[in-house]
Amino acid sequence: MELLPNIHQIRCPYANRNVFVYLLTGERTMLIDTALSDSPEGSILPYMADINLPPDNLDYILISHPDTDHQGGNDPLREKCSKALFMAHTLDAPLIEATDVLLDRRQDYSDYGIPMTPKARDRVRSLCHATTSMDVTLQGGERFRLSEGWTVEVLHTPGHSLGHLIVYDRKHRVALIQDAALGSMVPEVEGKAELPPTYRYIDTYLQTLHQLSSLPIDTLLTAHFPVMRGAEVQNFLSLSRAYCLNAERLVCEAVLDSSEAPGLPELITQLSDSLGDWPKRRRPMLAWSFLGHLERLEAHQAVRRIEGDPYVRWTKR
Repeated sequence: MELLPNIHQIRCPYANRNVFVYLLTGERTMLIDTALSDSPEGSILPYMADINLPPDNLDYILISHPDTDHQGGNDPLREKCSKALFMAHTLDAPLIEATDVLLDRRQDYSDYGIPMTPKARDRVRSLCHATTSMDVTLQGGERFRLSEGWTVEVLHTPGHSLGHLIVYDRKHRVALIQDAALGSMVPEVEGKAELPPTYRYIDTYLQTLHQLSSLPIDTLLTAHFPVMRGAEVQNFLSLSRAYCLNAERLVCEAVLDSSEAPGLPELITQLSDSLGDWPKRRRPMLAWSFLGHLERLEAHQAVRRIEGDPYVRWTKR
């Protein structure tokens, strides 16, 4: 649907969740993310046909960050939109260009006691057809002129990934942030908690939340949440920060209070119910944020890592 003049939201179903990609249409056109392997044929290209935008008229495809539901449609769209330039941040491009690199470097926590099963890896490969090389790698700070008087900015907003990018439309005070902020949970279609927030790098995530809070934003568009406007924007960013700081406090206390050095499996079992009411099968996804918090606590010399069998654990200094 066209949310604002020339700013379109395309819903791509993902099991019981929404994945939203965005299409900016001016003299030049930009698609933000490609969702899943079936999203181009199922959602993106049909929407483009409905608004009379031929595939060859798509100029830019910006991949905000490496994840199954953001890069999965890359190969099908490369085939259909042959003139479009694919773009991503330099730090994230290697994971976006190869699904196995994505799996090994971002989604498999075997060393920490939470391995990815062969069945899960095969499922990711079925949903994520990503062998497309990026035509352009970005650093953040680039500007794209889409029409006379309409230029958008690409900003580097790390935390969920090292190279996460957003698009900021200063003219309309719109921020298209995808997963740069994640609130206190990721919802399913009806709004109930489906996943824990999957930020990964704590210092940069908090810096990104501060950066977003300082921007003039009237409309906030994300990959998984309903459209936010007005006071909802700052409330969401504040909630994201509060959740992150509370999670770090709980992780730190759990390690310091433990008589036995816990690893990620023990911490997730102990703390999941204190942080959210997502389904039990989703609890392992706390590994993303918990590992980030533990690495930060290590850097601040609050806890100490113990390498060992069967997996890494942490204890007080």
